[in-house]
Amino acid sequence: MEDKKEKRAFADVTRNNILKAAKALFVKQGFAGTSISQIARRAKINQSLIYHHFENKENLWRLVKADIIKSYLKELNMIFNDAHLTGESMIRKFLRMRIDISIKKPEIQKMFMWQYIEGNSTALRHVPGYEITRWLELVESLQKRGELRQDMPARVILVLVLAEANGLLNFVNDLDDATMRENCIDVAEQMLCDTLLPKK
Repeated sequence: MEDKKEKRAFADVTRNNILKAAKALFVKQGFAGTSISQIARRAKINQSLIYHHFENKENLWRLVKADIIKSYLKELNMIFNDAHLTGESMIRKFLRMRIDISIKKPEIQKMFMWQYIEGNSTALRHVPGYEITRWLELVESLQKRGELRQDMPARVILVLVLAEANGLLNFVNDLDDATMRENCIDVAEQMLCDTLLPKK
């Protein structure tokens, strides 16, 4: 029994070392610029262990992103499972969470940027627990309840919120004044609400 526990602990350490090495290289060099052999060298392990733990480089990329945002996945699940969520609160929470993740975890923003530079492959965009289909289903359910405009496709609503968040990220990091930063986010939230909520 002790032998199994020791093997499991060793496997966990190896897996974490691979994730750390891959994260450092992916953030610096992107997906295409990073090879499995570079990751293995940095993690000080045999390449075959990467395939054993992660199957392939695409899966490793997705799991590195998931590892970076894992502290937010609980909050995401609370949003997805909130039966009383309104369109306005979804817009505000989604926008703030996207900005918060990128400010507190700048490495995720760099990985997102590499995705766009390298062709934005669907395989690379997927993050376990942060699937776009879950967001689309949430937006569609809010549209059916009359909480979001129904004359816009759900994907357009998500693109607009993401575009606003990404646009803000280009500037809010440069604002030294916390009040000014907060004001910018407040105005962006209100603009999205004015655009995406049904007119009363």
